[in-house]
Amino acid sequence: MVGTMGSISASITYLGRRGRALGAVFVLLLGGCAHLPDGGGMAAADRAHLLSGEALLGEAAAGLQLPEQPFLSVSNEMRAFLDQTVPRRGNRATRLDALIYALRHAGMLGFEYVAERTYTAEEAFDNRSGNCLAFTALLVASGREVGLEVRFNEVDIPPSWGLQGELTYVLYRHINANVVRGRRDQVIVDVAPDIYQPEYRQTIISDSHAEAQYYNNLATEHMVRGDTYQAFRHFKKALSLAPGASFLWSNLGTLYLRHGHRREAEAAFLHALHRDTGNLAAISSLERFYVNEQQPEKAELYRRQAQNVRNRNPYYRYHKAEQAYGERDYAAAVAHSLAAVAGNAEDHRFHFLLGISYLNLGRRSEGEAALEKALQYANAETTKQAYQVKWRRVLADL
Repeated sequence: MVGTMGSISASITYLGRRGRALGAVFVLLLGGCAHLPDGGGMAAADRAHLLSGEALLGEAAAGLQLPEQPFLSVSNEMRAFLDQTVPRRGNRATRLDALIYALRHAGMLGFEYVAERTYTAEEAFDNRSGNCLAFTALLVASGREVGLEVRFNEVDIPPSWGLQGELTYVLYRHINANVVRGRRDQVIVDVAPDIYQPEYRQTIISDSHAEAQYYNNLATEHMVRGDTYQAFRHFKKALSLAPGASFLWSNLGTLYLRHGHRREAEAAFLHALHRDTGNLAAISSLERFYVNEQQPEKAELYRRQAQNVRNRNPYYRYHKAEQAYGERDYAAAVAHSLAAVAGNAEDHRFHFLLGISYLNLGRRSEGEAALEKALQYANAETTKQAYQVKWRRVLADL
């Protein structure tokens, strides 16, 4: 799960007129330039078969009931707490500040970030802890209760992979809260401020999509523990809320594959790719699937496509640029930085790395132009000052 313990008053980022649209969500992964087949969508019969669970559960699938958790419900205890801590007569900024203080301050609720705990809003309140999704659910439910307009905000953070269980890799995603304080005044509230950057691509998502991520997290936890029944019913619940979510289909494919149901796994991975041709988890899973099926041509096709997806990801290219710069391969650092800028021209870090890479190649005028862009897009004065200090240091070392 992505994120670390934030400060007492969770990070607030001001978006204003440029506002665009974090709990985290699992995307499981076991584990070219040619045209990649997308599977053409799934036939209704195949979809019904995958969602029936018969291959996984046998007769138990017939009586399967989907879980029903009140994801954003507000208990009487929560209402009493909010009545005592958040003034209703203040303006929206005052209410938001009071709410964050009430949720995070050690002398009040004292919410603590715990990566392994996926909770509903009410459970997060009762346990005074949870992951990013749990905190955001708590903030959304509580904020709406005190008259604020609060929405779930999904953030495309740089890819981060971890290992959970044998042969199961996890791609972490991030969600925080977008709070509207006026027609042209929005702020982002994030329990993990060291993870979030306002330059990252962001999307406001529906309550249903956020709830689907909640059930997906629980499904993944059950799957890692080996509870196939609970894993399937939670994945199925998630898909009932967000049937078009590509990552849910690739996760369902992983569940089928772990139990040796290769035809079902392949169908789920292909459908995930049909829903999102950039789903790296699905592409990589298909590569491994075809390697194990001894179909090297198909495996190579998906291997090259996975690399293409990585190459199009500006944060992957920025990572490669940092590596190249550290190895003093400044030409490669420029090439990767330019690719990163092409993918996201508003991230000041990309421009700064490009600038100092140019500088080390003796191309000072191009470096200075990139530095100006970095200073233009950097929001914090401390960041701008740090860039200018490092720029002078690089110049002095040449």
